[in-house]
Order: sequence, then C-alpha cells, then structure tokens
Amino acid sequence: PERLEAVFLPYKEAMWDSMETIWRAADADPDCDAYVIPIPYFDRNPDGSIREWHYEKENYPADIPTLRYTEYNMERQKPDVVFVHFPYDRNNYVTGILPDHYCKTLQSQTDLLVYVPYFVNLDDVPWHFCVCPGTLYADMVAVQSERVRETYVRESKKFEQENQCQGQFGDLEKKFLALGSPKIDKAMQLASEHFSVPEEWKKHLLMKDGSRKKIVLVNTTLKYLLERKEDYIEHLWEIFSVFLFFFFFFLFLGFFGIALWWRPHPLAESSLAAMDEALCQKYLMLVSSFKKNNLGIYDDSGELHRAIGMCDACYGDNSSVLALLMAAKKPVMLRNMTRSFPAGDTGTGKFMNAVKAEKGGMKKMILFENREYALEHFLYDLLHEGQWEKIIDFMESVFSEYAHETCSNLGRAGESIYQEAKKRCQEEN
Repeated sequence: PERLEAVFLPYKEAMWDSMETIWRAADADPDCDAYVIPIPYFDRNPDGSIREWHYEKENYPADIPTLRYTEYNMERQKPDVVFVHFPYDRNNYVTGILPDHYCKTLQSQTDLLVYVPYFVNLDDVPWHFCVCPGTLYADMVAVQSERVRETYVRESKKFEQENQCQGQFGDLEKKFLALGSPKIDKAMQLASEHFSVPEEWKKHLLMKDGSRKKIVLVNTTLKYLLERKEDYIEHLWEIFSVFLFFFFFFLFLGFFGIALWWRPHPLAESSLAAMDEALCQKYLMLVSSFKKNNLGIYDDSGELHRAIGMCDACYGDNSSVLALLMAAKKPVMLRNMTRSFPAGDTGTGKFMNAVKAEKGGMKKMILFENREYALEHFLYDLLHEGQWEKIIDFMESVFSEYAHETCSNLGRAGESIYQEAKKRCQEEN
C-alpha cells in the first residue's frame, strides 16, 4: 500500500513502554497512519470470574493521541500491522481481555500481527513465556537479544513436536527476531527526563533546605510473595526496620539524606485477591501500616519510569525491572532472602565482595547482598560520594562491555522493530 496503517493495542498503561518507541517511529513516518487504541481488561476472582474492569485510556501522556476501542472497527479497517503486548488470550489466571482482542482473533484481521513482550530479562527467558497465544499466532515476535531468540525458537519447536502441529504457526526461524526491547530504549532516556511528584511525597524526598535526598527504590515482586507468603511479609518488615534504624543512625551522625521509595509489583493486590484472599488481607495490613507510619513513599502508580528516573539506587527482588535500572545506570543490590548473618558480623563493607564474578554479562552489575556487604553497607556508601562514585564507575564499565549481549539495538529498538514490520508489510503487498 502507498500508506501503512499501524494499530497499537496496549491494555495496561504501565506497560506502554514496551510499545512507545515503536509508536514514535511509526508516528514520525510520513507514510504511516499510526493509531494507539487502549483496550479494556479485567481482574479475576479466585474462581476465574470477572472481579473488576479497567480502562486506562485517560492515563496516557498528553502527547500520545489515543482512540477509544469502540471507535475503530478492526474487522472493517483491517490495518496493515497490529502491535500487541498481552500474549495470553484466555489463559491468564489473574487478568483477562475481551475475545475481540485475543491474538487468535486479531491474526485474521491484519496482514501482520506483531507481539512485543511487556517484560525484559537480564539473560534468558523462562520457557512458559515462549509458548502462549501471542507467540503462536503472531506473524512476528520482537525479542530483546539473540540468546532470548534462540530460546523462543527452541521452546516453540518443542511445543509443536509435543502437540504434533509442526508448521502450523509459521516459519519459527523467521518469526522470532532479536531486535531489542523498547523498554530498554525508554530506560536509557530517563536521565534527561524531568518528573513531577505528588505534593505529599515531597516531605519524604526533600531536606529542609530544599535539596533532594538520596532515594532508594525498594522493588518487591509477586513471585516471591506468592512463594513465601507470610514469611515474605515478615521479611519486608525487617527491611523497613533497617531503613528506619539507619534513618535515625544517620541523623545522629549529621546526615539527613535517605528516602525510602517502595514500589510493589503493580499486580500484587489484584493477584493476591484472585489467588489467596487470606494472604491478601495480611499484605494490605502491611501496606496500611507503611503508609500510617510514614515510612516513605508508597508508589502504586503506573509510572514505573518516574521511580527509575528519580531513584539513586535500588534494593530488592530479582525481576525484569533490574534490567531497566541497569540501562538507566542505577546501582542495584539484590537482597538476601534470609539475611541470616552471624550476630555482630559487620563484614568488610567493600562493595566488590557483593559482585559475583562468575555471573555472566550484565549480572556482573548486580550487588548480591551477603554478610560481607549488606544493605547497611549499601546505604552507608550511598551517602559517601567517594565510595558511591566507585560503584557508579564499576557499573558503567560493566554496562559498556556487556549491554549488547542483553539487548540488541541499544537505544534504537523501537525504530528497528517498526522498520522490520514495515518491510514485511511491503513484501506482503
């Protein structure tokens, strides 16, 4: 066609970053009409029934023009290319979307269905992400690296063999492409962005003279919460107690500058409500107590990039957020899930004791909490510029050496994905 018609179907605004730079490339192309059409989604009850609908069209940034999903007839328009990031169709126990927006349905309503994962990984991808409706029915799947691509291809071939459906889902070698991740694009741009925060947060972020405190982002995940249950909640209490102790300790020493910014997994509450109501109540008690006691900022907003852009460091669980923090050059400490260190053992306090040299690629950037270098040391170094500069320099040197292994087309993945999709559409016609 003379003009390309491209449709983007994000469901959760917090995950729009997995599409944004692709859309910006399409929007900048004078030969493309690009439409962002947020779709509704719902949370499930434990029995699988619908608990609550969400529609987040109004949450998108002002510079992103959006259409209501009822204003665009997919079957009649039959756009050249459709980009999606919800790959599960009906096969998700926590969240659901309308059947009209299933990948299986969309495949027949466009020349090219493109699935872009809403997550990133530090190294490889778990097998179960490789064989879901989005990967099966899409004509093109854009993944972050060659290593990840090989896993998608291998697991998809295995799925076809086990289900005796070889060839039914296209040429797997051509379907999966290592084109990078738009999420990494976005994270690399964060240093130059200016963020606003709610007025009530400023008391936690600013010192009396108006200067900004050092901000530690505490990243907690759904995986460990569901696995460890009450033990995990107790562990969070211990972590918050460490921050509280060091706040008063540093205050005694004349330092006023650490702020705690807790950002739980965005699906934590809805997932617990759908899977474990008793645990959900205990978790909500923890959240309520955190807020009531003013321990820090509780951030359940959809603005992940604000947290990444504004924080100075991150402490918490292993998750896809770590790759984004590393792309933004923010030091990360992966917490020790037991913190069962010998009583009175303060360790050496040297950050290199938390680096695992045997880890491959970007994982060398992670500080693994241990008795020799624990959260307490991490917080101490954060307030001492000389020590912190050494950590930053180390992180940047590792990033420069290994980042290309973790993500292809660093900083330009969105453009690469769009151009490949455009080329395929042109070849199709």
